[in-house]
Amino acid sequence: MQSIVKEINEWFLPKREYFESFAQNDVLVEPWLKMEMMTLLELLECGLVIDDFESDCMAAADKGKRKVDFRVVIEGEAYMCGVRAVCTSMVRTQRPLSHYFSGHKESLLADFRRLNEIRADADHRCLVVFAYPRPSRQHWRAAMESLPVDLANWRCITEIGRRNEHVFVGLCIG
Repeated sequence: MQSIVKEINEWFLPKREYFESFAQNDVLVEPWLKMEMMTLLELLECGLVIDDFESDCMAAADKGKRKVDFRVVIEGEAYMCGVRAVCTSMVRTQRPLSHYFSGHKESLLADFRRLNEIRADADHRCLVVFAYPRPSRQHWRAAMESLPVDLANWRCITEIGRRNEHVFVGLCIG
């Protein structure tokens, strides 16, 4: 998945007005993100950048199966991926970054735990996090370092850049 982070950034960074509108109007953004990711993955598949992808698919888990947003195959390696928005600037329901790293049902911890249930012997697990507005490096690093012990296998492999980007695309691998 790391090999297509550049394409993901190039696809989403020009859409600043969309992210600002979603935040201004407190709109649920994940369905839009998933449709945009699907469109991008279709283009990447046609361009032979990825081998294959599936959306809303089932993955073998410790107890049965788990639904995931995408299964992406790159150079023969399969990645089971979730997509998540982290908005810290919604007008009516402002939430600090730490809110998304706490134990409630909307947190990234729930996503990490759900993805941890997927058997790692068959596929890689990843979560693509769209954090907007872009958090500072210190805040993002502190949030990732705050993960509980049972999620210590997760790490963010993308760095927050120095550019004045409005959204950070964090690729977390577990």
